[in-house]
Amino acid sequence: MGFMDKFKDAAQTAKAASGAVGGMSMKETAAKHNKIGQQGVQQPAILKGLRETGRRDPLSGGIEYEMDVEVHPAGGEPYAATFSQQILAGTVDSYKAKVGSEIVVNVDPDDPQSMLLWG
Repeated sequence: MGFMDKFKDAAQTAKAASGAVGGMSMKETAAKHNKIGQQGVQQPAILKGLRETGRRDPLSGGIEYEMDVEVHPAGGEPYAATFSQQILAGTVDSYKAKVGSEIVVNVDPDDPQSMLLWG
């Protein structure tokens, strides 16, 4: 293994340790979530599916889930979306019980596929 290979391996290890997921750093993910929290539009949605991704936050204990929803925007056509979000272990069962039911999501006004569970 040459010097540059070792350098590349060190960079990949640092990226993994920083919490970078799906090409986004923790800082970028936090900025995205803050934007949705501050500027997002609350919309009703049907929770169609809930799958654990296997990623966990060692600090908060949050477990990341991928959620399939059908968003029903006011005055617009329903559309399907999938997004990921951490859910605290103590609330997972309540969300599993909501599969097939209406929930509220906060949707990024600039990207209707980007959202968070709300409320």
